[in-house]
Amino acid sequence: MREKEIETDYRFMPEPNLPAVVISSDLLANARRNVKRRPTYVRYIEEYGFDPGSALHIVKDEHLSNFIDQVLHEDCLDVPFVMGWLKELKRIRGNSDVNYPPSSKEFASNFAKILRLNCDGRLTRLTTIDLVRNYVNGDLCCAPLEFVEKENLWQINDSSEIANVVNMVFDEHKELVAKAKAQPGKTKLINKLRNAVIDASRKRIDVQRAANAVVENLGRCSGD
Repeated sequence: MREKEIETDYRFMPEPNLPAVVISSDLLANARRNVKRRPTYVRYIEEYGFDPGSALHIVKDEHLSNFIDQVLHEDCLDVPFVMGWLKELKRIRGNSDVNYPPSSKEFASNFAKILRLNCDGRLTRLTTIDLVRNYVNGDLCCAPLEFVEKENLWQINDSSEIANVVNMVFDEHKELVAKAKAQPGKTKLINKLRNAVIDASRKRIDVQRAANAVVENLGRCSGD
């Protein structure tokens, strides 16, 4: 080494105490691969369609990103739909004093299967919440499809079947029906009848469809 003015210049003579750096072809190839690799948050944006804010939030939590990867790998679900259910899952686990996010691959698989059934209109939101809660609490060990089939939890989508349930509820709650007919548009009374319909169907009728059916039936009753 030599002195250059008042600074030590290491450019021309090697420092004997520093080991030589050997750059192998494998090291170069690995460096090239890493340079070309996209940041994880970019992958969430480009492959899954997450908004930038959500993507950055997810990659900061390794457990959350692993769970989301497992869910999305299991089933190609719409991202906003999944994000909405992740908030619901966080609430359910919080109420059950269970850590969030989940780490179990089996839970991620079951969660994705349940969401697919809800997304396809085969399970109501209320039934879906109950199923997720049961898996969170460890009350279910069988596959979602098997349990839904066994308990006949399928969503009722047939209009005539919904009408039959509504008629049955109206017959059983004649006093409430009379009050609702006397006060058209009274939300509280309509909601009570709606909830009775949902209970009678074992949560197998969608909330909005139950409300619509109640209003329609009240309209027909008022015209009689």
